[in-house]
Amino acid sequence: MQKTYTFQLRTSVFLLLSLFVFSTASTQIIWDGGGDGTSWEDPANWNPDMVPPADSLVVFDVNATITGTAAVGPYRVNIAENAQVTLDLDLSVGNGVTNEHAVVISAHATLNLGTGTPRNFSLETTSGKQCMAIFAASDSAAIFIAPETTVQFVQGSNGLNLANAKSSVTNEGTLVFGSLIKNGIKTNGTFLNKGTIQFDEVITDGAQVREGVFENGPSGLITATKPGDDCFELFGNSVFTNYGALELVAQDSAGTGNNCIQVGTDVEQATFINESDGTVSANGGAKITGRPISLGELGVLQNYGAITVDGGNDGARIYSRGEMINEMNGVLDLLDGRVNVSAGILTNNGFVKSTRTDGPGIFNTGEVINNAFYQFDNSNLFASGTGIFTDNGIDLTDTTRTKIDAEGTCLVDIAETPYEWFEGGNSIGIADATGGLVFPEESLSADPAILTTSLEGVSIMVFNICPEAVVTSSVFVPKTETVLLHVYPTLAGPGEMLIVDLSGFAHEPITFEIMDMTGKVVRSFILQGGAESSIELGELRKGMYILKSYTNGVNATGRIIVFD
Repeated sequence: MQKTYTFQLRTSVFLLLSLFVFSTASTQIIWDGGGDGTSWEDPANWNPDMVPPADSLVVFDVNATITGTAAVGPYRVNIAENAQVTLDLDLSVGNGVTNEHAVVISAHATLNLGTGTPRNFSLETTSGKQCMAIFAASDSAAIFIAPETTVQFVQGSNGLNLANAKSSVTNEGTLVFGSLIKNGIKTNGTFLNKGTIQFDEVITDGAQVREGVFENGPSGLITATKPGDDCFELFGNSVFTNYGALELVAQDSAGTGNNCIQVGTDVEQATFINESDGTVSANGGAKITGRPISLGELGVLQNYGAITVDGGNDGARIYSRGEMINEMNGVLDLLDGRVNVSAGILTNNGFVKSTRTDGPGIFNTGEVINNAFYQFDNSNLFASGTGIFTDNGIDLTDTTRTKIDAEGTCLVDIAETPYEWFEGGNSIGIADATGGLVFPEESLSADPAILTTSLEGVSIMVFNICPEAVVTSSVFVPKTETVLLHVYPTLAGPGEMLIVDLSGFAHEPITFEIMDMTGKVVRSFILQGGAESSIELGELRKGMYILKSYTNGVNATGRIIVFD
């Protein structure tokens, strides 16, 4: 009996010791705010009453704002369901050894990193786990990264995984994804960048946008340097809209499957919309097989701003099996390369240019339509190849096409797009949808007249103009300055709010008009200069509109497209 008792006692002690060792190796510490209610280093704020050690799992299941100092970081942080948590301190989570996700946000929870003062976070886990994740079951969870906050994603399968389509991330700080991260961002939800995102030679993709919406805002900057596969991979009916700056460089040995931007596949739809006229550059890498931008059969690219492509395959700086639209005011600068339209369709309503030495800037085995302008240093053809061609536009290197005879009338046809035209900074008017421009009485200073539009480098001479359109008196006509308004979103539905940036204008009321493409004023209103203002579009019909104001010698114009 004594022997049996001793054996049982020893067994019980062994079990207790095992449980103790296990619990200290993975201690769960829960925030209860029982101390000063904010300080990480206050033991009384935790349950049990101890500051989380390095081997701990930290859980926040109540609303809390955490400040202070974390001398060591836990291996994992959980934001429990419905909790609203702000971490306003410097914190490292994960050790690269413990096989656990570093930060997980649960259903209906919100995690704020920083509040606007400099904060630094470092997230590191094993190669098979997530640095930060909102999983598919986490309905409507959200992450906010504040200005002046930097998050370093050191190691993990995905740096930031937004797996739930109803969830969101808003970044106003700086996100840095290191070379031990497999995919920087993987998102099925809504990702809004207003800060800086930096992909540093990640193992596979900088960002995989699998569904939902990815938006780089006007203040956003995204850089990617030599990822293992793509800088951006878009599929699953996703939409990537860029209003800011993109500086993307493919890997040195990039092949046809390694792109700065991959838009859709032959079986999955995706759309890339560029609204930025700032820095948008895609470099296909050092090897001659890389493609800076590639579109699958169900891929769509719409460019309203300016895109520059370089490096890689100069015969396919942009390779498209899908649909490309260079919209009004859009500029495609191919440098010394070209677009390869392979069974897809390309429509140019803007400006395409290339210095390629052995042919035009577009090779076509699909269909290309030119309604506007192009400038190829070594070809007067808009495109070559075996595809279908329609050229309604103007080669800016061909003087026979840039000089237009008005034949004594007050109407000329300039390409096939409704641009607003200027002479010496004075607005002449907006062409109709087919490019027809009517000269109002005494709208021109001379015959011939040099006309320009909002596209830099586009200049047309018109001669033999109707006499009534030319100023003949000696009355002084003041010169006006033309300013392009920053208006967003430029793609809007009826009833949406429109934001107009008037921060560069005087602090005074400014009268605006919205005109359709016939020049008819459909709405007028007054906004206050000196800041951003908003207006409701109302029930405007589908189509393109010009937002315009004249004040203190300044012509201010912007463009709006209304869709159903």
